[in-house]
Amino acid sequence: MSADTLTESRYSESDRLSFVLGYGSRPYLERAIESITGNTLFRVPGLDVWHPSMREAIDAGITAAKLKGLL
Repeated sequence: MSADTLTESRYSESDRLSFVLGYGSRPYLERAIESITGNTLFRVPGLDVWHPSMREAIDAGITAAKLKGLL
């Protein structure tokens, strides 16, 4: 894994949604995301509902999971 991979901060919306649905407590995450964005995990196609801070947190989670060999 290269240094560029370790510092990657941009993942696709599909990567983010797959990570959240696959590795998170869905009811808790739905409530957390809804309180920030006004939307749940069930995104409207083509609509970016991730709040910037939520996107950063999810990206950090994806990177951590990759480092631990979970993804």
